[in-house]
Amino acid sequence: MDDALLVREFQRTGDHAHFDALVEGHRGSVFRLILSILGPGREGEAEELAQDVFVKVYQKLGGFRGDAKFSSWLFRIAYNTALDHRSRLSFKATHQSEEVLVTTPSDRPDADPFGAALDSRTRTTIRSCLGELPDLYRSVLHLHYWMGMTVAEVGETLSVPTGTVKSYLHRARAKLHTLLKKRGISDV
Repeated sequence: MDDALLVREFQRTGDHAHFDALVEGHRGSVFRLILSILGPGREGEAEELAQDVFVKVYQKLGGFRGDAKFSSWLFRIAYNTALDHRSRLSFKATHQSEEVLVTTPSDRPDADPFGAALDSRTRTTIRSCLGELPDLYRSVLHLHYWMGMTVAEVGETLSVPTGTVKSYLHRARAKLHTLLKKRGISDV
């Protein structure tokens, strides 16, 4: 069954099997969206927030009118929940001493240590630069590139026109490119 039919049937019958099917179909996407906003290393928090999102959806589903696609409505709730949670946190990266970094064994002993360090540095720099973007730009990039949403779907999720989404994507990519270039990464 498609989402619209599952929603109608749940609203009509209250049968939890229909809601369970909605959760099963969207659980992974909601988790990834929340994690994209919270950032790496916050998987546990993202899992808890995803559960909170589905509790909210369950409580509000009776009033869902179907003006937008169910997935857009769901992702908007997840997006807002993650932003609210993130605004209450103080995000600080933990500092590791050089001694810890030098003495921690590699999980791949056959790997090229220099190449692995360079790859790790590049990934860390990209994450850091993504973290410096305004929430809206970072979210638009994650929705479009990481979650694979079309520009129209991103627009529905954020309640903005597709032209605005295109502008946000352009500005976000330009800002990210500038931040990466300042840190010596220009071939990403």
